Amino acid sequence: MPNYTIIKKLLNKYDEPARLKTLEFIKGATNNKDKYGVDILFNGGKYFNKIEVQALGNKKFIDSYKILTIFKRKDKYDKHTLYITYNYNYSSCYIFCRCQLTNTNNYNNVKFSVNENDDLYYLLKKDVLIIRDINKDNFNIDILEKYFISKNTNHTI
Repeated sequence: MPNYTIIKKLLNKYDEPARLKTLEFIKGATNNKDKYGVDILFNGGKYFNKIEVQALGNKKFIDSYKILTIFKRKDKYDKHTLYITYNYNYSSCYIFCRCQLTNTNNYNNVKFSVNENDDLYYLLKKDVLIIRDINKDNFNIDILEKYFISKNTNHTI
């Protein structure tokens, strides 16, 4: 059984600032009032209209990793969802699309999770968009859509 007190503390500490950072740069984005739904909704995106956010709590970002892990529970949203994971101080992020999470990159036996039933997806770091020194020129919906549409070879959005 997940420890909901720990989950709530983690959400308040990391996810709320991640939402605020996303709302700062993605024009037309709004907080989703449905606490069980995706974090952010937005109008004006040609291909994407939902964003799920999270932040890493440690100072090590993804530089030393070749493979990124994503909890299987994150796949509950439709293929028009982008996932943004920020570093500890919200100055960099990596982004992937829901359409990248497939059964071909699904594994189980998670060692570290607040939910004992978690399985994982694995994505190669080369397959995600990495943005460093986030600013209005490199982090906006036009940049995100161009990147993911150009990467979309096997997935229908």
